[in-house]
Amino acid sequence: MLKRLLNVGWSAALNMLPTLTNLVAAWLILRLASDGIWGEFVAIQLLIGLGLHVMAWGNRDYLMRVFSVEKDNPVEVWRQVLFSRGVMLFMAMPIFLLTYPSQTAVLLLLWLFFGFLRQSFDVVLTFRREFAFGALTELASSLFLLGWIYVDAEKSTVESLIMGSMLAQSVRLLPFLLRYGGEFLLGAVPKIRFGYFQLALPFFLLGFAGLLIMRLDLYCLLANAGPGKAISKAEIGHYQVWTGLLIYLQSFSAFILLPLMKFVYRLPLRSIWKLAFRMGIWGMLAAAAGLPVVWLLLTYWYQIPMPLEMFGLAIPYIVVVYFMAPLVLYLYKRQCQQQVLMANGAAILLNFGFSILLIPRWGIFGAMVAGVAGQMLLIALVVAFVQRYGKQR
Repeated sequence: MLKRLLNVGWSAALNMLPTLTNLVAAWLILRLASDGIWGEFVAIQLLIGLGLHVMAWGNRDYLMRVFSVEKDNPVEVWRQVLFSRGVMLFMAMPIFLLTYPSQTAVLLLLWLFFGFLRQSFDVVLTFRREFAFGALTELASSLFLLGWIYVDAEKSTVESLIMGSMLAQSVRLLPFLLRYGGEFLLGAVPKIRFGYFQLALPFFLLGFAGLLIMRLDLYCLLANAGPGKAISKAEIGHYQVWTGLLIYLQSFSAFILLPLMKFVYRLPLRSIWKLAFRMGIWGMLAAAAGLPVVWLLLTYWYQIPMPLEMFGLAIPYIVVVYFMAPLVLYLYKRQCQQQVLMANGAAILLNFGFSILLIPRWGIFGAMVAGVAGQMLLIALVVAFVQRYGKQR
């Protein structure tokens, strides 16, 4: 029992450290450099994050299933998937080289390459449940990046932040190469796993839909940023800090459910509804306790002015995640992943449509309205699917 709880704790630390690091990095840059530099760097982070997600192509979830079935030769399967996905690295090269100055493009491609290799080991880390190793590696990388920003703050530029992030990514990768490289990389012969992209597509789409649900408002803000447009780069940086703090409040839903995960899959529908309403109450408590803290941090630590109406919208933005979590698990139990993907797709389209209409008029408040509207449609569709498929035995 203690070992299981420790694994949950290390896994939570591994998942939350990047968000926490980003929030501390934002504070350092906003206080020691400028809002504009942070906003421009957030735009780069969004691009790299999107690229890494596409190049991952659902490999962790796909390989977790393969590792469980093909126990005789999982290393060879891992290598084939790595080389298959590596094709996308070559496709990314001309995009970066034609978009950015040569030095910046090289740094971005190295950042992307190191991240690509590092995330390839996620399945090994998860399959072997070595979360403590992953969390400590993440911590070392975070401390390196924050130290780089602090030392370089007075003469900080976007290029220096890209350099620091690329080096921090290499710090994340090196322990994985030392631990797993001999087993998984030495002696590898390039070989493509035919059909991989089609087989892993459902895993990719579910993850990509989740990414867009969380980040589409930021991507739409980025599209409306620049000289003569509705949004400044500084406002993008402010909004990224705001949503990062809200995601922290949302994440406590996972901490509550993780120890109960095995039991949730066994619960009947009536108990799932009870759990969902209890989780909703926990969400309201998280919003009531957390939003005043968020206001204090924004006002006095980050010195970012945030309108009070944004805090009103933050309440459903947080509570919906808590209420919805058990219902989504129930749909997975009933093999309704396609329905979850459809619900996410509809929410993304609504979010995108509202963003196009509202961001040019209302700025970051319009982005928040669009995000909340998408989440409300998502929960409505999830509830409808649970009611429909819950009646089928």
